[in-house]
Amino acid sequence: MKKAIIFFTATFILIFSTKSFAVQIAPSPLAGPEFEKGKHNGRGEIVYINYDEVYGGGIQGSKRFALSNRFALTPSLGAFHLTGDQTYTDEIAGKIDMEMDYTFVSGGLRAEIQQKFEPVNFIFFGGGLLHYGKSDSDITSEKFNENDSTESTDKGIGWEAGLQAAIKTGPFTTTIFYKYEELRVDTENDDSPDNQIESVEEQEFTFKSSTIGIDLLFNNGISLSGLYSIPDDSNKEKVTMIKLGFSF
Repeated sequence: MKKAIIFFTATFILIFSTKSFAVQIAPSPLAGPEFEKGKHNGRGEIVYINYDEVYGGGIQGSKRFALSNRFALTPSLGAFHLTGDQTYTDEIAGKIDMEMDYTFVSGGLRAEIQQKFEPVNFIFFGGGLLHYGKSDSDITSEKFNENDSTESTDKGIGWEAGLQAAIKTGPFTTTIFYKYEELRVDTENDDSPDNQIESVEEQEFTFKSSTIGIDLLFNNGISLSGLYSIPDDSNKEKVTMIKLGFSF
C-alpha cells in the first residue's frame, strides 16, 4: 500500500539593507531521496502567495518516471492566479496606482541521474522551465488624472540544475540539496488607445536564485526540512508563500 506524506511549507523572504535572502521550511525539490526502475512517485501542492500587496494562489504538481535505476524524468505543471493593488512612481506620469489580475501557468521537464555510493545516494538533476502569463491592469495617473487599461502577456523560458545527496541514518533519511534556477521573461504590453502614460511595449526580465537545503524524512512519513534561498539583487520585495501538499 502506498503511503502519502503530508507536509506543510512556509516561506519568508527577509530584507536587510541592500541584500535579500529567503529562509524557508520546505521539502526537497525532488520527489524523493531515491528512485527505482518501474516505480513512479510524485508530489502535489496547494500554494498561497502574497507579494508586495498582490496575493493569490494555485496548484502545482510533478510526477517522476524512473526509466532505470540510474535515470528518471520528472514533468511538472502549475496554474496560479494573483490579484491586488500596487503603487509606483513614473518620471512622466508621477504617482501611479495600479489594480491588476494576473493568471499564469508554469512547468518544466527535469532529468535526474542517480549514483549510489552506500550508504549515500546522489542525484544530479537539471532541466528546462517554461512560463506563460496574462495580466489585466487598471492604471490611474496622479498627473493626468485619468484611468487607463493595459493587457500584458508574459512568456518565459529558463533552466535549473542541482545536486541532492541522501543518507539513511537509523529512523530517518537525511537529504542535502543545492538548486540553481534562471528564468528569462519577455513582457508585451497592449495599452488602451487613450493611454497617456508612457510605457515600454516590450520588456525583458531575468530572475535568478540559488537554494541550499536539508530535509529529514522519517520512516513514519513525517518530513522536517529547511532551506536557504538567495535571489538576485533585483528582487528585494517581501514575499510570503504557504504550501500544503502531499508526496506519493
